[in-house]
Amino acid sequence: MGKRWNTFAVFMTLAWCAQGQPRATVAGTYTLPRVSLSQMGNPDCNELALARAKTNGLRFTDLPSIGSGLARAGTNEFWGITDRGPNGIANDGENGLRTFPLPKFCPAIFRVRLAGNEIQILKSIPLVDSQDKRISGLSNLEGEERLFESAETKTPLAYDEDGVDPEGIRVLPDGKFLLSEEYSPSILVVAEDGHVLMRYTPVSKPLPRATYPVKAILPEVFARRRDNKGFENLALSGDGKFAYALL
Repeated sequence: MGKRWNTFAVFMTLAWCAQGQPRATVAGTYTLPRVSLSQMGNPDCNELALARAKTNGLRFTDLPSIGSGLARAGTNEFWGITDRGPNGIANDGENGLRTFPLPKFCPAIFRVRLAGNEIQILKSIPLVDSQDKRISGLSNLEGEERLFESAETKTPLAYDEDGVDPEGIRVLPDGKFLLSEEYSPSILVVAEDGHVLMRYTPVSKPLPRATYPVKAILPEVFARRRDNKGFENLALSGDGKFAYALL
């Protein structure tokens, strides 16, 4: 959501032409109507919090981004995932300030339906830790970014070791979710009710203060990827035995 929040989705199919080359064709265009972030399943993002966020620089409070990743859920239905919430970079001399005007934002999984030319939200599943606490999006490259609520007030925000920036989503055969995450980068296994059951991180990022299970077993080279070039997408084999995380 550092990017502009998308209000439309275009789903595409591949057709093979005579020469055997793939050709993309538009299957349909669907629009998500404007809806307040206070209605997205997180009681901490109430109207009072949204009003504060607007004073901190949030331009829109009714353009939710629920398609950072998509996975088919059924006929004309999909699972979607948000990223880490509204954020941006404000310049402060030589150093950039990473601002989160709505710091209580909780990344969430959504089930949506395509009806007519609209995207209808059917279900919201906020990500929570082992104690049912909602997880924030206040993730960063620890020590490499400073987090603030506002560039004007420079109110500092604490780095959250539980915080995630989801990008991709797939559904395992048993109904659990598999998420790819950009900032560790990491892979998360999430229960159907939103509880993080396991987070797999690079060996140099064990996250000892995390309030859910973590296994630091991914190759160290992933921790050395370029900024904002983490696990942006995710694929899953048909039998659910192999996952493919893509930088």
